[in-house]
Amino acid sequence: IDMGAVTIAACDAFLLLAQTLVQANQMPHALWLVTRAAVPLLREGALDTVALRRKIQMTSKASNSPFERGLTQLQRDFKILPVGIAAAGPWRYSFIYDAVHRHYPDLPAQARPIARPAAREALLRHYFAALGAATAADVRKLFQWKPRDVQSTLARLVASGYLVVVDPQAKQPRYALAALF
Repeated sequence: IDMGAVTIAACDAFLLLAQTLVQANQMPHALWLVTRAAVPLLREGALDTVALRRKIQMTSKASNSPFERGLTQLQRDFKILPVGIAAAGPWRYSFIYDAVHRHYPDLPAQARPIARPAAREALLRHYFAALGAATAADVRKLFQWKPRDVQSTLARLVASGYLVVVDPQAKQPRYALAALF
């Protein structure tokens, strides 16, 4: 979804279409939950977690996990971001979320020329610069990339000399900064 181009009317139409697709078993329920969380932020602007949960009617304990997964998905896809803290909820502490395009309007234009493989390499360069070493499973767990994308990115970084494979015979070989050796 290009969140910057979606209007209120389009939000309503999209939400109705998504609901219809879920009922017809043509849309995964998890995607429906993500859609439900995104629409109020697009329609109304920044909302704290408590208000957002109320807006999408996910206030029960049973909805904690699906709601958190939806928020994680939206943040991971750079659709929303925390922009503040509100004195809301029982702890008087709740993140305020908003659509990324409202805070970084130039981000889509800046990101467009960057190819996915190059973006993955840049992310892993920063990741390994901070950590020094990790396994492919560590990378996959953090970034939620497909295994083939993790492997091909690690292979390119090894081929470029940025990373080395430590104990390649191990079940889970470690990758480390070449500068450490």
